[in-house]
Amino acid sequence: MRILYLLIPLPLCCAFSGQITRTGSSTHQGSGKRGLGSPISTHTSSSRSILTQLHSAPTSQGDLLIAPPSFKLGLSFLAPSLLLTSVSLFFFPVLLFSVFLLIQTARVRFVFDDTSFSLQNAKPFSSELESSGENFVVGGENRWSYDSFVNYEFFPESFPILVYFKETQTPKDKWSEGPGTLDKVGGGQLHFFPAIVDTDCLKEEFAKRGCAKK
Repeated sequence: MRILYLLIPLPLCCAFSGQITRTGSSTHQGSGKRGLGSPISTHTSSSRSILTQLHSAPTSQGDLLIAPPSFKLGLSFLAPSLLLTSVSLFFFPVLLFSVFLLIQTARVRFVFDDTSFSLQNAKPFSSELESSGENFVVGGENRWSYDSFVNYEFFPESFPILVYFKETQTPKDKWSEGPGTLDKVGGGQLHFFPAIVDTDCLKEEFAKRGCAKK
């Protein structure tokens, strides 16, 4: 799907569940582009208290808020896979999928800046971020302005497994590509990704930053 291509396996990198980090990104002289390799300062307080602290603190245009990863989804598939060891037909697929989710939880970062939501990658064995590259399906950067959102949702609401949002920033002629072929309503590009991030943080930030929701 539109975003799932970001979740291809790469070497496991350092990550800390339950932290929210904030960094002032550097700017390349003369280019005006955000430096993705800026160090991330980490905080060891609870994610909720840190999120509150960040909200009340003044921010600059270069400040980033990085939602904490969540390993719950990967672990929820790992546990039953261990119970299926005697059923090889199911054991290996479920085990591989759980490992896949855990690796991507450690790798993919969901980032908020002053104007946009983006997906970036954590460098292996580093606290720095790097670009996630161009979108596999329709091209372009994996970064979407908040005012381009037309809807978002978490499925199921009580224990999110899948996160969905729709935006109009992607060129209209691309809306029918990828998961867009499933959209009978139209009016934007669909995105889906597994809930490998603190969904409470996503909900709060989407609402705080004015992302539209039907």
